[in-house]
Amino acid sequence: MDVGTYYIIRCVSYFFWHKEKNFKPFWFISFIHNKYILCPIVVIMYILFCKYGNNILMKNRKALNIKFILLVWNFLLSIFNFIVFIKLLPVFSYIIYNYTLNGLLIIPPIYLYGYGAVGLWICLFILSKYLELADTLFLVLRNKKINLLHWFHHSTVLLYTWDTYYMEMPAGFTFILINAFVHTIMYGYYFFSTLFSKPLRCNVYVTILQITQMLIGIFITMYCLFITIKYDYSSSWELSQVNKLKQNFSFKYGHYVSKKNAIYAILMYVAYLCLFAKYFIQRYMNNNIEEKKK
Repeated sequence: MDVGTYYIIRCVSYFFWHKEKNFKPFWFISFIHNKYILCPIVVIMYILFCKYGNNILMKNRKALNIKFILLVWNFLLSIFNFIVFIKLLPVFSYIIYNYTLNGLLIIPPIYLYGYGAVGLWICLFILSKYLELADTLFLVLRNKKINLLHWFHHSTVLLYTWDTYYMEMPAGFTFILINAFVHTIMYGYYFFSTLFSKPLRCNVYVTILQITQMLIGIFITMYCLFITIKYDYSSSWELSQVNKLKQNFSFKYGHYVSKKNAIYAILMYVAYLCLFAKYFIQRYMNNNIEEKKK
């Protein structure tokens, strides 16, 4: 086993609190393997809510004034994603600097999803995707329309993050880091636009940032598909194997990239790219053309 890789977490340990360092992922690993069906069930219920929730909760009712709730909600999500980002960034930087992007994508996932602060915040990030479904509830309570981009994004992200942890995709670490950064900006923007009760001029840059995220995601998943050609897939999250880490159990590099998950990811990111590009054209380019005509 590569000694340098084994000490990745220790090399950046001064970024973490003592209690974070003691986190052990076994309970969450067992839960996500034994209750994998939970996520698809929640997503089905969520989609049904998107379709019928407005008629059930707000039929013949006026939109609720929940400005304060939205301010608190968006502020907390922005701060949470910022914490996730700064917790993962030191490890990401260390691996990229010493092992390049290729090393980051073939590294045994125990070093990314496992012990300590990184494992803790990745677990919390995945669970936060369930909480983010409340974004839709707040739209319903304000009698806002739930568009395709909104419900498709929330449902597929939840499914993908759940499956990525289940399959231990090393690329998931990078996706979480990028998503946490983008959501820090996005929910921060929502906070200030809610505070001032109007869209801000920087909204176009938030959309550009989201589109950039999709392009990066497509590139990384295509690279992952290339890795699956070179290496056979094997799962490492058998608890008996993980426990052997303390006995210097040797994990092989490159054998933890799931072709199924990578295909799911590239289809998801391409769909996002199309939807966000359509939104960008309709929201910004078409509006500019109409304003010039006036």
